[in-house]
Amino acid sequence: MTTKYVCTGSCHGEATEEEYNQGAKTCGTEGCEKHGEPLEKRMVCDECQGEVREGEAHACG
Repeated sequence: MTTKYVCTGSCHGEATEEEYNQGAKTCGTEGCEKHGEPLEKRMVCDECQGEVREGEAHACG
């Protein structure tokens, strides 16, 4: 599983866990309606790229 942080606005920006820990905690895209708002944490399966909710079991398919 990979952790990433995403903007839920129109830019669909992403930050890796490393980037997030280094300070990329909000949307930085000028013109996005979520500019300056916090990014949301997402877990992604490395194999199928499907989103996984924290604490839930995942089976690719």
